[in-house]
Amino acid sequence: MFPTLTIGDKAVKYAIVQGGMAVRISKSAVAAAVANAGSIGTIGASGMTVEELRGEIRHAKKLLVAPEQGLIAVNIMRAIREFKTLLTVCIEENVDIVFIGAGLIDRWVVEMTEGTNTLIVPIISRAGVLKVLVKREGIIPAAIVAESWEAGGHLGTKGPEGTTTAVLAEVLDAIEKLGLNIPVIAAGGIRTGEDCKMLIDMGAAGVQLGIPFALTDEVRETAPGWQDVLLRVTEEIVTGGDFGPGSPTGYPGRYAVTPVIEKLIADGVVHFGDKRPHCEASCLEKCAYRDSRFQESLCIFRHLVAGQEGDYENGLFFTGSGIDVLDTIKPAAAIIDQLVEEYDVAK
Repeated sequence: MFPTLTIGDKAVKYAIVQGGMAVRISKSAVAAAVANAGSIGTIGASGMTVEELRGEIRHAKKLLVAPEQGLIAVNIMRAIREFKTLLTVCIEENVDIVFIGAGLIDRWVVEMTEGTNTLIVPIISRAGVLKVLVKREGIIPAAIVAESWEAGGHLGTKGPEGTTTAVLAEVLDAIEKLGLNIPVIAAGGIRTGEDCKMLIDMGAAGVQLGIPFALTDEVRETAPGWQDVLLRVTEEIVTGGDFGPGSPTGYPGRYAVTPVIEKLIADGVVHFGDKRPHCEASCLEKCAYRDSRFQESLCIFRHLVAGQEGDYENGLFFTGSGIDVLDTIKPAAAIIDQLVEEYDVAK
């Protein structure tokens, strides 16, 4: 039987987390559908305005019909300038969990949420990050997402050796050595109930999946063109950081191979269409595109928005590994049902 998941004082029927996807991919509809199916549904907040996020959280809660079975969460990149402002909105709106990736969380982040309904769960790719949190910052998070090289979006692993099983084993070992008793959620390239069972048998308390939930009826309401591109493209690539030209954050990322990625790898810089290079949103605390005076990387905000709008030529499309096997769109609840059924028959 698929296990339940408890994080702090909160619990869900199934130990399944829908990964938060930005910009404006995982919004209230899919988050609520996942929560109603007994899991954790996540709104991807990075790139949203304050009022937009507030509206998405409130709408997700209105859509909840089974709040006793599932939870609503928000994912925010630590690297964005509006991180603190968006986190404040989550606290004010009593969001259950905030997942934080692309950067180390600070002590003040935990202090902001003390005494509130909101739990903080960092997304990490190396055991060393957990050691820094615990030993240097004195932070013991409510849970950890151990995200591998096989995940989509920005990545924190050293390279292909950072598989989902390898990262999970490393983080579990660190937790044991640190004497902690917190749940670890495995993430990266997970597609089937059999994958879930293997990782849970290894010691994961739960699993996080992104792209399978992106190809759902609920996401089609807001990003149909984005879905069409992901169904069309059959190749993905990791670039950025130590692996070539990429995101202005400096982190490597896994992308669907589209014209923007091909040009970025070839030239080291991409300007949006034929417009004069400029900073669209000043969205990142540190931005290689802005800080190099537009001589390297690209405006990730503009290209992700273009991707959400289905612009194949100008869009960026984050994806997890195994994009070539994804070929159908179905309700979010059906994905959870399928994972549970596959888990129950897995050897």
